[in-house]
Amino acid sequence: MQRIRVRTRVRGLAAIGAGLVLISGCSSSSSGHPLNLSAGATPLVTTEAPQDAADVTLQGLAVSPQQMGTGWTSQDVENGDEVNGEVTLDLCAQNFPSEDLRIGRHQFSLIPPGASADSDQAVLEELVAYNSGGAQQARNELLNAAAHCPPGLHQLPEPGVPAASFKITTLPANSSWLPGTVAVNVAATTSAGQKEDDIAIYQFQGDFMAGVYAETTDGKPDSDELKAAAAAATLLKTATATTGTSAGPTAGSTAG
Repeated sequence: MQRIRVRTRVRGLAAIGAGLVLISGCSSSSSGHPLNLSAGATPLVTTEAPQDAADVTLQGLAVSPQQMGTGWTSQDVENGDEVNGEVTLDLCAQNFPSEDLRIGRHQFSLIPPGASADSDQAVLEELVAYNSGGAQQARNELLNAAAHCPPGLHQLPEPGVPAASFKITTLPANSSWLPGTVAVNVAATTSAGQKEDDIAIYQFQGDFMAGVYAETTDGKPDSDELKAAAAAATLLKTATATTGTSAGPTAGSTAG
């Protein structure tokens, strides 16, 4: 990404000249739409997926342009299907051991009519398959990072990217999301004074996670991000029922 993006996968801070990438939870590549807050995450080396996760492809869980509306398109993020060397969770530049439990990922942009994949209007989705127990561990780590984001500047790992401070706000539950969803507003400010405000919505079911990321102007998800998150919830429920994976968290709020 070539802008400030807060990737908790909400965007990713990379390349100040063309914009920063500040997102919590997105790819460490320069494309995509979140802030690469990957703080020393260890590249995953596991390649064999458990049977329950292998029964359904992550591409089959992806929100389609048709679900978003007339004229929407999609575009894969560079290295969006890679696990090795790519970051999923990096909220507040914290450490996420669950990164080593990932066995697959698929990241792409949903693009409204007349926009581009790098536009502020695009919505990013990232799907991740984990070894058994990994999705629940990732959720717990996200909750901890959101609740304990230290003040001050945090240096991101990407070369040439400035340090940034983060203000994390946990959002209330939405009836269209899965129980136990973790949703956060990530407001990032770099040492050079550049700012970005993003929303990351993480939903979990069985051994899968679906993250939906987009920019915000008012600290709340807009109608397009809400539509994408609702569609992601429906797809995750169907996939879990098909694969027979264990149920995800049952908490009734995003912080539950």
